[in-house]
Amino acid sequence: YLVRSHLGELAMDRQLLPARLHLEAAVPAGDGPLGEALDEWLQGLRTARAMRERRAETAELILENLPVEPPLRMMVVGAGTGALIHGLVEDLGRLGAEVLVVDDQRESLERLQHLLQARPRNFRLRLAQRESWELVTGTARIPHSPLHLLVVDGLLDHLPEQLAVTLLAWARTQLQPGGLLLATSLGPASDDAIFRHLLRWPMVRRRAPMLHHLLEAAGLHHVRVQEDRGTGLGLVGMGRKDPMVVVGGSHSGDASHLS
Repeated sequence: YLVRSHLGELAMDRQLLPARLHLEAAVPAGDGPLGEALDEWLQGLRTARAMRERRAETAELILENLPVEPPLRMMVVGAGTGALIHGLVEDLGRLGAEVLVVDDQRESLERLQHLLQARPRNFRLRLAQRESWELVTGTARIPHSPLHLLVVDGLLDHLPEQLAVTLLAWARTQLQPGGLLLATSLGPASDDAIFRHLLRWPMVRRRAPMLHHLLEAAGLHHVRVQEDRGTGLGLVGMGRKDPMVVVGGSHSGDASHLS
């Protein structure tokens, strides 16, 4: 019966990008009235709501932490559906932004490219496809200038602790002194069995103190974790790279620029 809902059908067929798009749209659909009713029920689960609401929390935190002097240099690891960047493009364009988006799925990157075909003149976009193992082992090499802001969006939902720390530690090294790292995660929920066993959509759930611990273990400072105001399950952890102090000399970072 569950596959009569559109979300159930997509998730169990492992069509995760279409499933995420359908979940974000939150418009019930399915095979007949029963399928639509089941889809509406799945869309209303706390995890489904958290996945929608943490995107809004992440966007709000990005806007709250924009640099004083443009342009913003930003990387997003995990293109997802493209909704996060698409929703910010006008604000970032007014400031002036160089945004690098990294993902292992060409389909996700192509969708983002399509969404941002029309974008402000001061918004520069670069896409980079890298395999997941390169990112989670900290071996990815992506030339760019030191970053003001790096967002790891959704990847922690699929990583055990050791790989999560390695990914976050690699992300920290991409920041300029004082740069900010944002990482999204999902908290534990009673509907986890529905996603894990019925929808075949397993996710690693973490409480706020664990996300805090991961960020500190990755070498970040001034760490805090914010829960979304709706479900309490969507977490966004924040930590800064310590400012670099140079004594008796000068420091110059990588002078390469995003294309």
